[in-house]
Amino acid sequence: TNWRTIREKNEHERIRRMGEARKILEGPPYTTEQLRWQFSTIHTATLSDGSAQEYALVGTSDYEKQPKKAVVFIGGFGTTKESYQEELLSLAGKGRGVFFVSPVKGDTGPSPVVESLTEKGLPEVTARKAAAALAALKDSGITQADVVAHSQGAEVVAAILSLKPELADRVILDNPAGMVGEKGGGVLVGRFFQEAYQQIFKRNPRINEKNRPMQVTAEHGRSIRQKTFQLMKAFSRNLPWRLTKEIPTIGEVNIVPFLREAKEQRTKSGGHMEIILVNGRDDRLFKNEEVLKTVEASEGIFDRAISYAKKDAGHSEII
Repeated sequence: TNWRTIREKNEHERIRRMGEARKILEGPPYTTEQLRWQFSTIHTATLSDGSAQEYALVGTSDYEKQPKKAVVFIGGFGTTKESYQEELLSLAGKGRGVFFVSPVKGDTGPSPVVESLTEKGLPEVTARKAAAALAALKDSGITQADVVAHSQGAEVVAAILSLKPELADRVILDNPAGMVGEKGGGVLVGRFFQEAYQQIFKRNPRINEKNRPMQVTAEHGRSIRQKTFQLMKAFSRNLPWRLTKEIPTIGEVNIVPFLREAKEQRTKSGGHMEIILVNGRDDRLFKNEEVLKTVEASEGIFDRAISYAKKDAGHSEII
C-alpha cells in the first residue's frame, strides 16, 4: 500500500509538472524566463539506427503549429546549444521561433538521405549528419525558415538544401567550412589549436605571453578554465574518429555545387533563395582570403559576401 501511494503521488506530481510546462509554453510572446525554460528543454528525434538526435526549440514548442518567421540554426564542429545560447535567446526574444541542432555522428543506420547525398559526391560522414538534422527538422514540424549555419554546419546545410530547397528563403553562412578548397586533416588540426590558443590566451587583455593565467583575477580564471574545458571536451570526445574521419572530411567538402543546385531548383519552382556569406578577417580555421577566392569563382551563387574586421575575433565569433 505504501509503495502504491508513493507511485500515485509521483504520477500526480508528473501530471502537475506537465500542466505547468504547457502553461509556460502557452505564448507567444514569451518572457525571458519562458525562453530560458524552453532553451533548457531537450527534444529528440528518432533516427533510422534507433538512436536519438537531440535538438532545441526556443520561441516555439511542440504544442504550437508551424511558427512564423522560424530560424533554423545548424551548429558547427563539436558544438552544443549552449555554445550559441546568447544568439539563440536573442533571436527568440525578437519574436522568432528558433530551431537548433548540431549532429555529432549523425544517422548511422540505413538512410535514403545518406544514399542520395553520397551519390552526389558528399562524404558519408557529412551525409549522415545531414540525415540526422533533417530527421530533427521533420520532428519539429518546421517546413520553411531562414537558415543560419556556422562552421561545419554550413556543410550540413548545403547538403540539406540540395534535397529540400523549399526549406529556406534566406541562408546565412557564418565563417563556413567547405569554402577553402581541399585541406588535409593535419592542416585543420593545426589551425584548430592555433585558434584555441588565440581565444584562450590572447583574446583576454589580462592574458598574453608575458602574463600567464595564474596572474589573472579569479573571475577571469574561471572563464578561461571553462573555455578550455569546453573546447578540449568537444575535441577529445571520440578522438580517434575525429582525427581520422571527421576533421579530414571537413577539409574535403566543397559546398558550392550543393548551394548552386539548391538555388537553381528554388528558381525553377518560382521561388528565390538568398545566400549571404559572412566571414571574419581573423578567422584562423577558414582564412578570409581563401574564402573570398571561392566566392569570386562561384559565379553569382552568393547574393552578398560580408567580410568583417573585429579585433581578436576568431572563428567562433558570430555576428
